[in-house]
Amino acid sequence: MILKREYEDGSVYYEPDSSEMESLEYVFKLCDDYLNGHYYPYRFFNRMCCGQIKPPFNKEQFLDNEDIVPTLEGYELDLEKFWLAMLFIYDWTESQFAKCLDVKSHSHGALLRELLDKLGDQTSDVTIQIRKGRRNLDVHPMIKNDMLDALRAKLKELQQKGLDDVYSYRFGDFTDNFPVMTYKMYFATERLQELFAALDRFELIGKPKRRKGSIVSYNKMLLFSRIIYLFRYTDNIAFLDSDESLKGIMKDYKGKIPQTLSAIYD
Repeated sequence: MILKREYEDGSVYYEPDSSEMESLEYVFKLCDDYLNGHYYPYRFFNRMCCGQIKPPFNKEQFLDNEDIVPTLEGYELDLEKFWLAMLFIYDWTESQFAKCLDVKSHSHGALLRELLDKLGDQTSDVTIQIRKGRRNLDVHPMIKNDMLDALRAKLKELQQKGLDDVYSYRFGDFTDNFPVMTYKMYFATERLQELFAALDRFELIGKPKRRKGSIVSYNKMLLFSRIIYLFRYTDNIAFLDSDESLKGIMKDYKGKIPQTLSAIYD
């Protein structure tokens, strides 16, 4: 029986019982390596019970999918547990790029490092201007070098203190949006890869037995491609028959998607 907690302010929070915890097994395994990951399954379960997750697909469409389900069955995966893990990945992906926080813009060190990387070691062609009111004030090359040296010194100071990647924020800062489907494809695929790695690590996944004449694919990247199509992150039907498009995205966008913080799965 689902545990329902009601608070004086009228808010309601749902907690899984022992049977629901069992159904969330794959979600827990996926979150095992994340710093705050032990909270994520509970937040996901509460959001699901509150009707806050609104995917463009439903459980019946998943169970009736003749491309995805036979592959999962070949890997001896529990369909109910996988459904919840897949729904969790969808919700996580959505919250990662909507009403989120752009980490870099809240990190002094990250901003400094990005600027200095763009300037490079050769700065003779760099000009700096300061605007005061309506006037542009040119900066003498000697002063320009002092300013650049000061930026390098500041970054070095932050690095020595181990603060070059530290960021600060308030809850009200979660206002950034990145409505780019390829970002979502990349992030969701990474989580699917992590899920299968975790299931393998905990020996929860079987080895498919290929049968003569069977047309079932056990190509994991093709499976992920078909899930991405189910998520409606693309309307390109080529994702159903080949993993090449998704492979291209994973290659082209590596290191290029924004580093964001979800307001839900933080």
